[in-house]
Amino acid sequence: RPSVTRGGGGVRGCLRLGGFGHQGRPEIGVGQTLVVSHVTDDAAFAGQTENYAALEIGALIACPLLRQGRLLAIMMVQQTAPRRWTDAEIVLVKEVAGRCRAIIERASAEFVLREHEQHLRLVIAASNDGTWERNSKNGPLICAERRPEMHGPGREAFPPPVEAPPPPRPPAQP
Repeated sequence: RPSVTRGGGGVRGCLRLGGFGHQGRPEIGVGQTLVVSHVTDDAAFAGQTENYAALEIGALIACPLLRQGRLLAIMMVQQTAPRRWTDAEIVLVKEVAGRCRAIIERASAEFVLREHEQHLRLVIAASNDGTWERNSKNGPLICAERRPEMHGPGREAFPPPVEAPPPPRPPAQP
């Protein structure tokens, strides 16, 4: 999807990180924010300035997102012309990148959970088994949809699950 630009063209597709000089910047690999006020004056970008010029990038802040020491993504804020970034702007970009990291981590965990749940459903269906669960303190018995057919009678004839009794109340204090 296109990048967000004001008055510029957008970027579609994936761009190789190696074409933008980031591999020459050790701070990216260790999770430190990279602040560049003038791309063409930075020696680490020598040889890649035409890539930045084509994208109309004159200055940038790049916040790497790492997981277990591995680069996942880079959140980049850029300016078309060279400029000096303020401390407040740098802090803001870092805060937004931190929020993005949390969202990415949660989405990743939810994806893994969905994958595991689907796998479990397939295993249960293939084994012709069912499941049940109950919150041991106060929850109702939750049974698999297949429970009636597993136990013999039709679904309508099978009694509903038994609700758990409410937890006992503590004795009154005198």
